[in-house]
Amino acid sequence: ASSPINQMHWLGGLRVILLDSVVLDQEFGELDDETLAFLADALATPAPDGTVLALHHPPIPSPVRPMAHIMLRRSERFAEAIDGSDVRLIICGHNHHGMSGSLASVPVWVSPATAYLMDITSRDAVRGLPGCSVSQINLGDDGTTVSVIPIPLDTP
Repeated sequence: ASSPINQMHWLGGLRVILLDSVVLDQEFGELDDETLAFLADALATPAPDGTVLALHHPPIPSPVRPMAHIMLRRSERFAEAIDGSDVRLIICGHNHHGMSGSLASVPVWVSPATAYLMDITSRDAVRGLPGCSVSQINLGDDGTTVSVIPIPLDTP
């Protein structure tokens, strides 16, 4: 087994931590002990402008049941690791649809995809739709906002 690929970067006083949630040969994700130790060590000292965490697998369930089965597992361990920390936002993808929620009182943003969109009205089956979009995240002193920016498809 290889070690997880976790990273920390600074944008001025904002700390951005990238967490490896990949489980070899699986579609679901998990933060292993090494990753959680990396996170705990990083969060032990608060960042001047707070911290944003990024990972692939959402720690909150999708309304599309098959996607909910391949979310981040054991998210309670993740919640415990960030509870009371300076984490301002958790960003992730994987679901191909925009969604928000929270984990340990921290906002979670699941970004839509640039490949295709997920039909969230299809609760029991994964059904992709044509289209794509990106997220614009603003971390201001007066709060955090996330906007979805649709990318028009070329039509013949």
